[in-house]
Order: sequence, then C-alpha cells, then structure tokens
Amino acid sequence: MKYLDNWEEYAKEYTDKFIDFLPSLLYALFLLIFGLWLIKIVVGYIRRYFDKADFDVTLENFIVNITNYTLKIILFILVITKLGVETTSLVAIIGAAGLAIGLALQGSLSNFAGGVLIIVLKPFKVEILLKLKVFPER
Repeated sequence: MKYLDNWEEYAKEYTDKFIDFLPSLLYALFLLIFGLWLIKIVVGYIRRYFDKADFDVTLENFIVNITNYTLKIILFILVITKLGVETTSLVAIIGAAGLAIGLALQGSLSNFAGGVLIIVLKPFKVEILLKLKVFPER
C-alpha cells in the first residue's frame, strides 16, 4: 500500500524525467525522418547513375541494396546514440560479426568478387552464332 500512496510523487517524478528526455526524443525522431529521406535520395542517385552507365542489372541491384542497408544501419546507430544508448559494444558486435562472416565465407566471397569483376570489366563477349554461320539457318 505504501507504493499506492505515493503515486502522485511517482507521476510527478516520471513526468519530469519525460520532459527532460523529450528534446532528445524529438531530435532522434527528426534525425530518423531526415536520415531516411536522405538515404532514399542517395539510393535514387546511385540507381540513376547505374542506369545511365549501363551496368549489369544484377550488380546494380546488389550495390544499391548493400548501400541502402549499410546507410540504414549507420542511421540506426546514430538514432539510438541520440537517445542515450551506449553504442560502443553494439559497434564492436557488428564488427566482430562482419569479421566472422567474412572468414567463414572466405572462399565464397572470393568467388563472388571474381564474378563481380567479370560483370564489371566484361572481358568476354557473347556473339550471336548465326552471324558467324556456325549453325546453318533452318
């Protein structure tokens, strides 16, 4: 019953804490909205650049998605930092997870990088075999 008797004191205390926290909350919300808007613009510019540069669609989608998710992770870390959460351990966990995934997929990632280089540099050309008269026309 002791706790129920002091509910007005608790309400006043937590209301004061919320009012003190409100500027940080509003700033974090503004940062989130502005950051998502800015990420959308950056991803749009990257997508338009790749459309004009005539890159392979697979590589274009991969780079746009990686850029989008990386920027959103950075924005998330910035927003929770503005809310007062300590992010040093979170950043360390993300770095360790990236290192572990990179080492676990070392062979696959090297093959993937080789595939990306083939797509970007286009060292091979596919010629239409009918123009070369390899196959007779029917």
